[in-house]
Amino acid sequence: MTAWMKQWLLGVVAAALAASLADCLVVQPPLKRLAKLAGGILLALALLRPLTALPPVAASLEDYRRQAEETVQASQREQRSTLSAIIEEELAAYIVDKAAGMGLETAVRVAVAPDGEGTPLPQAVYLTIPPDSALSAWLEEALGLPPEAQFWQTP
Repeated sequence: MTAWMKQWLLGVVAAALAASLADCLVVQPPLKRLAKLAGGILLALALLRPLTALPPVAASLEDYRRQAEETVQASQREQRSTLSAIIEEELAAYIVDKAAGMGLETAVRVAVAPDGEGTPLPQAVYLTIPPDSALSAWLEEALGLPPEAQFWQTP
């Protein structure tokens, strides 16, 4: 049994004892009714005491709302990060396949950044081959990557 529950039960028992003792000691009928009323109120207060330790409902709801908002934001950041990683990986594989179709062998790394709506779009591509005009033109036309966003490195 937890400490607060033990303390609460002792308080209830003490209130019940005090109420019954007052009931036994008072013999005059008008005072006896008053003693019973006071004992009942005392016992009710002892029973309801744990409710006074609860935080205000409005404060609790505000805390829960804030925590939920933080959880949603963290989830959205994680989702954007995962989506960016998938787009980078899939787009790099697509470029490698296109280069292989042109007879070129290269390793590719793609950098993405969110647009105004948060959608990850390719911003730069890093290739490990000397510059190739046909592949460069395709990157610009198909993916919207201008020559200044294409970085060619000799292996």
